[in-house]
Amino acid sequence: MKSLLKSLDILEFVLNNEDKPVTPAAVAEACGLNPATCTRILGELTRRDYLRKISRHDGYAPGPVIYALADRRSFYGCAAHAASEILKERADRKSVE
Repeated sequence: MKSLLKSLDILEFVLNNEDKPVTPAAVAEACGLNPATCTRILGELTRRDYLRKISRHDGYAPGPVIYALADRRSFYGCAAHAASEILKERADRKSVE
């Protein structure tokens, strides 16, 4: 279970880095991981296409699986779409007040 949590921490860090590649050292430091463990997990996430390796110098970025999962329709996406008009109306009213 610890490996799963470490993997999720790494994915969250990479995804929250505004699509800029991250180095293994930066990930290890941010996630509080041993650099060797971090590199091993990054390698496995890359082999499974969750991440892609840009270069040895630049590091890793989100991979094709992340984008494929993001494009799938989900309940939350449908709910957000259904509520968008109401939210826009409320935001407009708040800006006028």
